[in-house]
Amino acid sequence: MKQLFTYPKADKLKSTKQIDALFQSGKSQAIFPVRAVYRVENSENPGVQVAVTVGKKHFKRAVLRNRVKRLLRECYRLEQHRLRGSEDRRLQVMLLYQSNEILEFEKLRLVICKLFDKLAQDMQQKSSEVGIENPENKA
Repeated sequence: MKQLFTYPKADKLKSTKQIDALFQSGKSQAIFPVRAVYRVENSENPGVQVAVTVGKKHFKRAVLRNRVKRLLRECYRLEQHRLRGSEDRRLQVMLLYQSNEILEFEKLRLVICKLFDKLAQDMQQKSSEVGIENPENKA
């Protein structure tokens, strides 16, 4: 299957209700300088939705915040295949940049790769734990 390196509108997390729910009931993983808050839910529309944010606390000028957001979105676009895989669940992820310095693109991409691998591993552990606890799946 051919990999598509796209970031369509459907993959963007924009709903205020969904973002609030993400921060209330989501889990968090971090590899400096990026922290990912994520939530997995059963849905008839499986896939991944991602939002990116950079705080004013770290970059006062909007030009720099926008630059970091562009870098994060590009890293996601190139490494999104690491988060794909579940046919019946929707993954919602918020990427937060938490440093005062802008990393080079290749270093940031490496951080995103490690973070996405960590998220995928955590999601796989959770799904296998659910499978162990639920005796209906054994039949």
